Amino acid sequence: MVTDSDQANSVAKEHPCSHCGFLQFESAYPDFPALPHHLLTNNDPPSDAEAIEIRDIMDAAHTRISNLDASMAMLKDILEQLRTTRKAAVEHLRQRSYIRYIRCLPDDVLGEIFSHAARDKQRSQPIPWILGHVCRRWRALSVSHPALWLNIESGLPSRIRTAHLERSKPHGLTVHLKYYNIEAVSHLVDCSSRWDTVNLDMGIDILPILDRAHGRVPMLRELTYTAYPNVAPCRAFEIAPKLTSVAITGIPPLHLPWPQITRLRQEANIHNLHQLAAACNLVELSLVSSPFSVPRDAPRSPDIELPCLRVLYVVYGEFLDFLVLPGLEDICISGGTKFLPPLIDRSSCCLRRFTSEDYAVGSNIIPILDRSPRLLELRLGQFPEVAYMTTHLTIPANSDANFRPPCPELRSISLCNIIKDHECSSVVEMVESRTEDPMCSALAISVFHVDRSNISRLEMAAEERLRAQGTVVDWCFRAARQRVDRWRTEYP
Repeated sequence: MVTDSDQANSVAKEHPCSHCGFLQFESAYPDFPALPHHLLTNNDPPSDAEAIEIRDIMDAAHTRISNLDASMAMLKDILEQLRTTRKAAVEHLRQRSYIRYIRCLPDDVLGEIFSHAARDKQRSQPIPWILGHVCRRWRALSVSHPALWLNIESGLPSRIRTAHLERSKPHGLTVHLKYYNIEAVSHLVDCSSRWDTVNLDMGIDILPILDRAHGRVPMLRELTYTAYPNVAPCRAFEIAPKLTSVAITGIPPLHLPWPQITRLRQEANIHNLHQLAAACNLVELSLVSSPFSVPRDAPRSPDIELPCLRVLYVVYGEFLDFLVLPGLEDICISGGTKFLPPLIDRSSCCLRRFTSEDYAVGSNIIPILDRSPRLLELRLGQFPEVAYMTTHLTIPANSDANFRPPCPELRSISLCNIIKDHECSSVVEMVESRTEDPMCSALAISVFHVDRSNISRLEMAAEERLRAQGTVVDWCFRAARQRVDRWRTEYP
């Protein structure tokens, strides 16, 4: 027979469920004996036997409460132990970094990753100092990796700047010179023999300091020069045997070894355009200017011939009126496309790629296409008259054997914002007609919806129809603006 004291040694008992087999728990204690019911309905005194029975029930309840308190305290201790054990297990999980790939990479691979991180120009702090705070191994590796220390801002404290100079030896430096950091500019000019790339904000106060670098920049390859008004002529870069890439902002009196420059980005106007005549070996050129940089009544300058120029970006096409470019193959125009056909006639150049961001290109596109029989790629960022162009490029169904298709080598067309149904249909008809013509190259078509978040059913049907014929089609609306803006990054 199980007594109440024996049952107090266990809080619960378990037995399997008859349906699922899992254990079920139930109380190990029986119900309390019932008190005499008649005493609950009146105020009569209990008999002697009832009084003894009631005292036994109360004593048993006190004993049971004490046993339950002891069991609960024991369970609290077990729960606390389980929590401690769980916390320790979680801490062990956090140590899984011990086996992460980044810890197992050899130093040469990790150093290459560091070098890529150092090229991130968006960080406000020098990347080697960030990497050096991670751990002892990363600090030792960053200190011993010269490529991480090549980028030097003139605004760095002198101690940090000196560390960059020492740890980057013997490699070429990328230096940023600001006209208001005179002490830093003087310090960096003493190391001009190691300059590889220079970003210079020019001012009157640092001109005498820069003159000390004259003839002492044997490694310089790239120069970005920003000039402010009333600055005297700068001759620091007049003798730079390896300088080939220059970007100029402002109207600086800058002396450069122009015949050896092959890549130039310049804020051009009628006053400094004559400098281009000396850059006879330019291959890539960007002319960036304000709308009124070429006065309407300005005297006509002699034509400037750049026989080696292959790539040109020009914000305002008015500048084309001053140029002769016989080797031009790739041009991007933001405005003033009406000046391009005369340039082609005057230069006898053979365009292979034409990119336009000019909304008013519509009436000029046909003369441009007619003068570019070997055109390979056509990109129109803003073009409200799509059907006008596609009709011209469509091969007539009744054309005879002597018909010469326009731009037969054209392989890629990129258009933006084809909105109307008839424009969509004209694109499909143009592609299909050129696909069937044996004289035309296979044509890939890209349509970028920069102002919409989806494409219409007609466009989806057109895309499927072209794909079914084997045409490479990219009917894009996601990140379309970014892809169009990326065209500009292909030029100086």
